[in-house]
Amino acid sequence: MNCGKMDYDKIYELISLRLFYNEHYFGEQPDVEESYWHPMIEELTKDPSETISLFETLSKEEFFVALEVIDEVIQNTQSHDLIDAVKRIGTEREVDEKILGAFIDQASCWFD
Repeated sequence: MNCGKMDYDKIYELISLRLFYNEHYFGEQPDVEESYWHPMIEELTKDPSETISLFETLSKEEFFVALEVIDEVIQNTQSHDLIDAVKRIGTEREVDEKILGAFIDQASCWFD
């Protein structure tokens, strides 16, 4: 797990960038791994409790794009609290149960 304080502004910027890509690029999106996934994972793995707090502030659409990296975040943090929060917040945001379940099942495979 990374040490340090999570940069909320950077995360909101990354989420906005990802939402922009989703709206304006069809098919292959420009360098999504380097421009979105890697920096997002780096920030969200710094502190699971901060990640939970951040997730609680996100809209359904924002939360959904953040779920794209939840597998790697759980792998790095091994946080059961975080996966429980993802279940709760996803349900509160009315994310499709099957899609939410797939993200959670995949991420849960990383627990030791």
